[in-house]
Amino acid sequence: MLKRGDTPERITDYMTARDGDFVLYRPPVNSSTALLWYGPVALLVMAVVVLVVIVWRRTKLPPGRFKPEPDAT
Repeated sequence: MLKRGDTPERITDYMTARDGDFVLYRPPVNSSTALLWYGPVALLVMAVVVLVVIVWRRTKLPPGRFKPEPDAT
């Protein structure tokens, strides 16, 4: 398309019409690209929440719950 003399804007318009906003480096924020924008943040928040819950539950366990590791010597 560049060899034909098309402008970069026209090429971008053609590719987004054919493949959607996902081909853009910075797609617009709308309902179809919301997962691209907010998905990583949501996964990070969920991972932190899971980590906090796991640590919180382990602090509630009684000390006798865990057996000491045998010496490797």
